[in-house]
Amino acid sequence: MNLLLQNIALLFIFTAIYELFYRWNKHFFYNRIYLVASIILSIVIPFLSFKVFPYKKIVSIHEKSPDIPGFITQPHSFNWILAIYLTIAVIMAIYLAFRIIKVFILIRNTHFDQEGKLFISYNNNETFSFFHYLFIKDKEDTIVLGHEKAHALKNHSLDIVFYEIAKCILWFNPFV
Repeated sequence: MNLLLQNIALLFIFTAIYELFYRWNKHFFYNRIYLVASIILSIVIPFLSFKVFPYKKIVSIHEKSPDIPGFITQPHSFNWILAIYLTIAVIMAIYLAFRIIKVFILIRNTHFDQEGKLFISYNNNETFSFFHYLFIKDKEDTIVLGHEKAHALKNHSLDIVFYEIAKCILWFNPFV
């Protein structure tokens, strides 16, 4: 539980820093690095152990080995918090996998025009890009087409997939 609270606190701090200093930055490459690093650091930092002051640990009777005569061990209880966390994380991961499979099926069943590295399909129900595949609703909307091309060429889908995986792992954190 302590790790979860630390993750929430760290991501709150990273989000506040982003809102204050980076959100209005037009160098999107640096924003991407900061946002990805924030997620990674909020996961890693709680697992790090810092020893500022050396100390000797005082061992209580409850921490001693079960080899000691008269030591009574308590049966392991079921960890409901971990069970709930893992259940929701697995459900979210399955849902994410389902959505990705749907996109792959859509790619397989769609006709694309190739423009360099990009594969573009026009007259779709919605506009989006997935890696180098662009689904464009209106062929005449050159602004949207240019926007989606920029996303595809800068591998924005990698960021989206990373954040979706982070949401599966950190679903409890409101700052994700």
